[in-house]
Amino acid sequence: MANKNNLFKVTFFLGIFLFGFLIYKIGPSRIYENIKKLTWIDLTILFSLRCAYWILRTLIWKKVCFTFQESFSFSNLFSARMVGHTVSYLTPASYFGGEAFRAISVSSPNKKKVLASVIVDKTIEIIAAVAMTLTAVVILAFQISIPAEFKYLSMAGIIIVIIFIILVFSKQKKGFFIWIVQGFRKIRLKFSYIEKRKTKIQETDKYISDFYRKNKKEFYKITAYYFLLHMFWVCEIHLTMVFIGGQEASFIKSFLIVSLGTIVFFLPSVPASLGTYEAAYTGLFVLMGFSSDFGISVTLLRRVLALFWAGYGLFIIGTQKIKGKTRHIDGI
Repeated sequence: MANKNNLFKVTFFLGIFLFGFLIYKIGPSRIYENIKKLTWIDLTILFSLRCAYWILRTLIWKKVCFTFQESFSFSNLFSARMVGHTVSYLTPASYFGGEAFRAISVSSPNKKKVLASVIVDKTIEIIAAVAMTLTAVVILAFQISIPAEFKYLSMAGIIIVIIFIILVFSKQKKGFFIWIVQGFRKIRLKFSYIEKRKTKIQETDKYISDFYRKNKKEFYKITAYYFLLHMFWVCEIHLTMVFIGGQEASFIKSFLIVSLGTIVFFLPSVPASLGTYEAAYTGLFVLMGFSSDFGISVTLLRRVLALFWAGYGLFIIGTQKIKGKTRHIDGI
C-alpha cells in the first residue's frame, strides 16, 4: 500500500511539473489572450453541450440496462456515471478506473447484472472509439504530410488495439471473467477473493454472453449511438476552436484531433492525465497546423469542463456515501 501511495505521489508531481513546464514554455500571456476571446454566451453553450454529452452517454447506458431487463431511473444511472467518471479522471487508471465504482453505485439488488451492463457498455464504447481512431489514422496518412515513422507507429498501435478488442470481445461471448481466472491459474496465480466468488463470477459471465447472443440488433444500435456520440464530441471541440478564434479550423481537423487524442485516455497515466493530456493534445494541434498556444488554450478549457464534472462526481460520492456502499460489492 505504501508503494502504491508513493507511486501516486511521484506520478502526480511529475504531472504537475510537465503541466507547469508546458505553460511556462508556451507563455501564460499568449494563453490568456486566447482564453479572453470567449464570451459568457460561448461558455454557456460549451457548458450546455458538455452537460448534453453526459446525458446522452447515460441514456445509452440506460438502453444497455434495458436489454438486461433492468429499468433504473435516469437520476440513478446519471449519478453512477458521474461517480465512475470522477474515479477514472482522478486516478492513474484513466479510461477504465471508475467502471467498478460505476457498477457499485447503482441502487440494485442484482449487482451482477449491473456489472454486466457496465462491461458491455464500456466494451461497445471502446469498439466505437477504436473504429473512429482507425478512421482518423487513415485520413491522417493520406491527407496530411507527416513523417512516415509516425504513420507506421500509429497504424501498428491501432492494429494491436484492434486485435486486443477482438480477443476481449470474443471471450465476453464465452465467459470473460472465467477466462481471466483460468489464465491466472495457468501461471499459478490464485486470488482467494476471486476463488470464493467463482459462482457469482460465472453468473456475471452468463449475463454478458447472453447479451451478445440474444441482442444482436441492440448491439448494432448501441454501437451506432456511440458513433454519433463521438461526432457530438467532435462538434464540441470544433465550436471551442471557433470560439477561441481558430478561423482556419475545419471540421475534419476537429475530427482528427478528437479521434487521435482518444488514444491518450486508453493509456494508464498520471492522476487526471495531468500534463500528459495537455502535451498530447497540444502536439496534435501543432500537427494540424495550429499554434501551440492555441492548442493548449483549447485543451485547458476542456480541462476546466472536465474538472467541473469530476467535482460534481465527488459531491455525489460525498452525499451518497459511496464508500459505505462498497460493503455490498460481494453481490457482484
